[in-house]
Formats: sequence, C-alpha cells, structure tokens
Amino acid sequence: MKIVFISLIIGLRLFIDLCYIYSMKMLWLILVQFCFLPSFFSQISLNYIQTHEMNSGTHRPEILINNNGDIFMAVVQPTDSVKHFVYHYDSSWNLLDSFPITYITTQYGEPADHRASIINGELVIIYQSIVYKDTSLWVSGPSELNAKNQSLLLTRYSFSGQEMFREPIIANDSLISRNNFPDHCLLWNGSNLLVSTGVKSIPDSVRIREIDISDASILNTYSYEASDATMPNNIGNSMCVIDNKLNVLSYRGVTDTTNPYFECELSISELDNNYNVTNVQFFYDSLLEYTFPTGNIMINGYLLISYDARDRGGSSAYETNPYSPYVMILDSQLNIISNIHVQDSGFAHVHPTMARFGNKLYLAWSKKNNQSPQVFIEEYNILTVPVSLQEPRSLNNNIRIYPNPTSNILKIKISEQFYNHGVIHIIDATGRKVQENIFYGDQLQQEIDISNLKKGIYLLRIESIAEISFVIY
Repeated sequence: MKIVFISLIIGLRLFIDLCYIYSMKMLWLILVQFCFLPSFFSQISLNYIQTHEMNSGTHRPEILINNNGDIFMAVVQPTDSVKHFVYHYDSSWNLLDSFPITYITTQYGEPADHRASIINGELVIIYQSIVYKDTSLWVSGPSELNAKNQSLLLTRYSFSGQEMFREPIIANDSLISRNNFPDHCLLWNGSNLLVSTGVKSIPDSVRIREIDISDASILNTYSYEASDATMPNNIGNSMCVIDNKLNVLSYRGVTDTTNPYFECELSISELDNNYNVTNVQFFYDSLLEYTFPTGNIMINGYLLISYDARDRGGSSAYETNPYSPYVMILDSQLNIISNIHVQDSGFAHVHPTMARFGNKLYLAWSKKNNQSPQVFIEEYNILTVPVSLQEPRSLNNNIRIYPNPTSNILKIKISEQFYNHGVIHIIDATGRKVQENIFYGDQLQQEIDISNLKKGIYLLRIESIAEISFVIY
C-alpha cells in the first residue's frame, strides 16, 4: 500500500524517525533518493529587508545598478517639457543626482513607454514617442489609436547625466499596422541591442530588431506572427538568455470573449541561433491572471520573472481589480519553485523590474497612492540554502497536517481562519509542480487527494503560509 509519511524534520532526523517504523532496506532506498536529488536540496529564496519609496507621481520604473553598486531609477515623471527622469542613488540609497532623459518635441511629440539598460558604462534608453491627433478626434483605447505617428528613439547618457547620443531608430511611422511601440523590451547580446516591438494588425505580430547603439541603425529584423506557437503577445514582454539561447517572455492574452480573463498566463519562447522559435512553454494559475512579465534575472541557474497578476475572472477595471507585482522563480528546467506575492495595490500595469548587486535583489514597481502612481523598491537578500540541511518551515504555527503516517489523503487543519485564500503546490524532487489545490483560508479543515502521486520525496507549499516536506513510498 502506498503510504505518505509527513515529517517536519528532514535529513538525519527523518531517517531516525523512519527507523522505528520501517526496515533498514526501505530506509536505504529512501537514503538513495536523498543522495541523488540535488536540485531538491538546493533552493533559492528571497528574504525581505526593507522598502524604499520614490516621490509620488513616479511611474513605470526601470531599475539599473552599475559595477560600483550605484542605483539608477529611470521613471516616468511628467512635467511641461520632460516625460522621463533618472534618479541616481548610491548603494545606501542616498540620492546623488537626478536628470531628465526624454523631452517633448515638435518633431517626435510626447515620449511614452521606455526601457533602459546599462551597456558599456552608459545608460541606454529606448523610448516610444507619439505625435497625437487633435483631441477632438480621439477615441477610447490605447493612446496609439490617437497617434498621427509614432517614433522609437535611442538615447545614451553617462552616469553623471551627460547626454551622449539621441537619434530615432524608426521615425514618425503613421501606421500601427506596420509599427507599434508600446511596452517594448530590450536585451544586450554582447555586441548589439535586441529590441522587441509589436505590430497592431490582424493577426498581431512581433518584431525583434538588432540595433547598433553607436548610431541607432537597424542591422537585422526578425518577424513573428503572434500566436501560441511563437509568442502569444506583442507587448509587455522581456527577453533573457538561457543556455546560450534567446528566450522571449510573454503572456497569452484574451481570446475567449465570453470569458475574457480565462487565459492570461505567462509564456517563455525559446529561439535558436537563427532566431527561429523552437519551443514555447506556458505557466497558468487557476486563481490568478498572469500578464506583463516585464522583468527577469538569472541567479545561480534560477530564472526570476517579475510580472503583474490579479484575481482571475474579476473586473477588468484597475480600480476594482488592481494588479499586484509577483516574482516567479523557475529552476533550470523551467519548473516553478515558488511564486511570490510582493505587495498589493498596484497602479495600472505595475511594470515590475529587477536588478541585482551581490546578494541583494531589488524589485521596483508602481504602487497606487491615492489616485497617483508612486514607485516602490523592495529590497531582498538572496539566499541559496540546501533544503536537506534545514527544517521545513511553517510560516504560521496554526497549521497542522495529519495523520502521520497516512495513506492517499492529506488533511490540513488550521486553528484560526486566514483572511485570504491561496494555492497549495505539491512539488516533486526535481522542482516540478505536480499538483495544485486551492487553500481555503476560511475553512478550518480540508483534505488533499494525493493518490495519483508516484513514490518519492515531495514538498508541500502553501503560498506565504507554510512549507512541509513529505515522502511517498
């Protein structure tokens, strides 16, 4: 009979406990499983330290850190003639300087969305700029629908705020069916800058361009019809390199008009050296809509993705169903290790981005402050801990799992109600999520059927509440 043994102590303590119940032969089999599952024992986690706040009215942050640990925040902060500023902090978050980086001009209109990177000791900013139609002709919807034309510009600044270069990559295009630049993304490939933009057409398209940052010239262009087989969305993306291959992080948007928030799941599209899409993987949650994976960072073989999420199936209005920033941590096989709810009360699409310096991770996002946006920066310690050398933790001592031992059914009992529901993840020894259940915070007792799970070592995680190891054999 398949038996599930739940233990709150792993490693040697687990083996000692088992000795009292099972034979040494069975114990040896479990010992072998422990020894040959290193990915289960090494895990990355984020330990919250503090929150830093920028001024009210700042929005859509790009956080960058140079080799000295200086922090640069490129944010939307409109004035009469300026749309974006950079704020320069030292590693202790003392403000050293601030300077404008985009301007409203007659030729290119009003700057809109921006992305930024540090390349060759300079700040490189790519931004959309829009010349608008007369307001009497405006229609509801994205601002691009009210554009006479759009431009995509490249500018470079020194760390001290001196402008080094500014030229259009594409100037004054009047057709969004040919070029559309909101929520673009960028990635330095070591020699040229990759910039992903969209095309608003039927169907939508994605374009990745190789840009020479010395003169903003386009070296190559790669086009993709937006679909589940390539990249499901043409905006709100980011790019990264995994195993020397370009990957585009995107999200599957609305296709079911009868249930417009049925999908909204993240995707990762792998490209080969010829920029052909070779694989697409999706990440879905039954309780949350996943959108806009605007930030990512690789740490010790783990991929961290910062993105927007909100309650699935709720209102489409930001005011009644706001987005919040999340961080998803994936292992080298793109299995979900954890999914961290960072904060609540986001402003519009919160545009979370990340940067790392040493063992510190910073996540910047837009929070709603009354009716205005305000950039918050969450500071974390990065921890990589062998799971086998620590006790699984319970973040709330009012939760108990029983009986011990048990068969087929795990029972969860809580001694007090929680305000929120959550998600129960069961993760196997390779870090792959094999089962997901809803955690009902207002129910004092609930059961999980684990009869379909194979023999092995598992981790049961209730998001932000508890984490307990158990063995099936």
